[in-house]
Amino acid sequence: MTNEAFAEHVLSKVAADQPFEPTTYYDADGDCIEFIAAPDSYYAERIDSLVTVYRSQETDEIVGSLIKGVSRFLREVLRLAPGFKIEI
Repeated sequence: MTNEAFAEHVLSKVAADQPFEPTTYYDADGDCIEFIAAPDSYYAERIDSLVTVYRSQETDEIVGSLIKGVSRFLREVLRLAPGFKIEI
């Protein structure tokens, strides 16, 4: 299968008439949370060793983020503030 045929096949599976919905994904292997808030093409800007923001290629606005070390961070928060809860 050529690259063009593969791309056409994949794109045919995507419903073009459905509106974009922000998405969040937790990657257990990488222990990170990725959040995409807008359907824009984006580039990554590393803030520090744990946080990367995604900026729109067109407007430079933040359209998403990647947060690393989630489990370690939560363990530390719970150590310092037992009973701490996050409600989403």
